[in-house]
Amino acid sequence: MKKASFVRIDNLKTPVDLSGIKGFQQVDPEKAFSPLLVTPNINIELNTFTETYEQLMNLPSNPEIADDFYEDTGLLYIAEGYSAETIINNMVLQLLILSGYLTIEDITRGRITEKVNRETLAAAKYAAIKKLKELKEQKKK
Repeated sequence: MKKASFVRIDNLKTPVDLSGIKGFQQVDPEKAFSPLLVTPNINIELNTFTETYEQLMNLPSNPEIADDFYEDTGLLYIAEGYSAETIINNMVLQLLILSGYLTIEDITRGRITEKVNRETLAAAKYAAIKKLKELKEQKKK
């Protein structure tokens, strides 16, 4: 929506100035679209299921699972222009698909937590966050 051209409903030729909204910055219309797999409902579902992912990483086998996920992070598409949580959740979905935990059909049906347990979600989220931190450090150099 930040690329949209905002106009009045009663007069489609009159633009609406949104520069007064705090924190809103219109994106350059020429910027490439950055698609997501994650939907708003799946985003909420993943946020509630992984809110304690750091605690779940203390389980005995979770660090090994996270390392397996991390090996695939080089294959991920990292979206731009979204909140950090949305980007992470999008990466988590990609990791779950790459590892065979989910299919595209599961995403369209919204059946994430039915098929993937909390421990696996925590390991995928840990790997995604680790990758994002690594990328930020590389940009600083």
